[in-house]
Amino acid sequence: MLSLPQDTEAGIYGMHPNVDVIQKINNTSLFIDALYLVHGPAVPTKISDIEDVLIDTCTILLEQLPEKEFDEKAARKKYPLSQKESLNNVLVLEIDKYNKLLKTIRITLETIIRTMKGQEIIISPEIEDSVSSILKNKIPASWWKVSYPSTKMLGAYIADFSKRFQYIMKWYNDGPPKVFWMSALFSTHRFLTTLTWNYSCKNDIPFNKLSIDCSLTPQSDVDESHSDGVRISGLFLEGAKWDSTTIISIYTYLMFWKTASFDSASHHFRNSVACTTYLIFS
Repeated sequence: MLSLPQDTEAGIYGMHPNVDVIQKINNTSLFIDALYLVHGPAVPTKISDIEDVLIDTCTILLEQLPEKEFDEKAARKKYPLSQKESLNNVLVLEIDKYNKLLKTIRITLETIIRTMKGQEIIISPEIEDSVSSILKNKIPASWWKVSYPSTKMLGAYIADFSKRFQYIMKWYNDGPPKVFWMSALFSTHRFLTTLTWNYSCKNDIPFNKLSIDCSLTPQSDVDESHSDGVRISGLFLEGAKWDSTTIISIYTYLMFWKTASFDSASHHFRNSVACTTYLIFS
């Protein structure tokens, strides 16, 4: 009995080995939450002090948010949907999602401030949950419903959201960037599918006969134009690293995604390594 493994491998249930990693992360989160319930929040015990903490925290978070939302009507007019410019649709949909998240965050924080000041009499269960989460420095559940995946604590989440929002704002103001921050997008699948669709229409190749190849490009090549793809950033390598003598550091590298026509049943990329890409919580 002692020789038997303590944990059952995921493969026995027909699951991917990475399920074990997710299980361990979830178990750790449950353990931390249990410790918090036993220890209690590290906040003042007096009601008046707690109210002051909430007001100060929400005010600081509000100051870090973008000043205004996107004008969605103006965005649709400036970037109309067209077959030649399919990335316009990606931008407009990202603007819609970021607007929803910004509205949700701002309404929650402003409502909590009014409630703590006695300007709101009725407190909804959603606001109660948000107050509890903010005291724990966690992301409220109401934000999760319209948010991108993230494991950051509350303060880091707001700072990260502001950077993402500014990136989308720069795209809106200045046009498509030279390097796309792919992990800042709500839907990376839509982005990659759009690139493939653009190449399919441009070269009159069936969509299902296309795939995506990638190669590393140094920062010095950013200004070079590539009509068959785009450069991206925001991918991270785990379990290995690049040779800094032949290519730039993994933490600053830029990628060029290129759609190429090939027969998926017989094609093999030369001088390449197959590396599975996962969408994970940042």
